[in-house]
Amino acid sequence: MKHSWTLFFAAAIFGGWALVSNGVPLGSVLLGIAAVAAFNFFKQRRTAE
Repeated sequence: MKHSWTLFFAAAIFGGWALVSNGVPLGSVLLGIAAVAAFNFFKQRRTAE
């Protein structure tokens, strides 16, 4: 299954906005988004070979 990065970015923006507007620190949200993006990137790269 090929991941759609466009959908990931849209979900990250809307989800991040919802978290930050409810009091979650911005740094935590950004680190979480970066961790999931890295996980998805390496998973996609490993399965493409």
